[in-house]
Amino acid sequence: MRPTALMLAATLFAGLLIPGTAAAAAPSITTMVPAATIAESNAAYLAKAATSLGGADATTGKLKDGRLWRSHRDGIVVYSDTRKAVTVRNALAQAWADTGWENGRFGYPTAEQYSYGADTRQAFTGGILGARSNGTSYWLPTPKPGDFTLAGSGWGHGVGMSQYGARSMAEEGKSATSIL
Repeated sequence: MRPTALMLAATLFAGLLIPGTAAAAAPSITTMVPAATIAESNAAYLAKAATSLGGADATTGKLKDGRLWRSHRDGIVVYSDTRKAVTVRNALAQAWADTGWENGRFGYPTAEQYSYGADTRQAFTGGILGARSNGTSYWLPTPKPGDFTLAGSGWGHGVGMSQYGARSMAEEGKSATSIL
């Protein structure tokens, strides 16, 4: 943490331990409001995509759940007023088309593509679609968490901050930095 965030956290923590003391000195926290709605963000994304993907051709359409798509020379942008725009590019777009678009095993794209070694991959609702440099594509299922049991005993892990010790240090007048 930056020193200012560290000091704020310590001050708020001390204020919780000793009501009415250190919390009064805490600076006010303002809530950040997003500058643009999803629709406004997508409009800016589409304008940028028109340049970076080689310009939009005349092909646009609607998918089965109401999302929209816009075709470009180097990829397809999938978007709606309620979901962030995502681009499916070149080889991945071809593999997605070959498997039935959103009606196939992959469903809808959920994130932008990324590199994994020499491969390019992209997350979809039905798993991860990958493309190799030789043009072949592959599918990786989305891993499902397995069942597990968590059991514990003893007196903790021996690392971290004791709430009793922190409160005692605050009562002794120690600074927030020294408590942390």
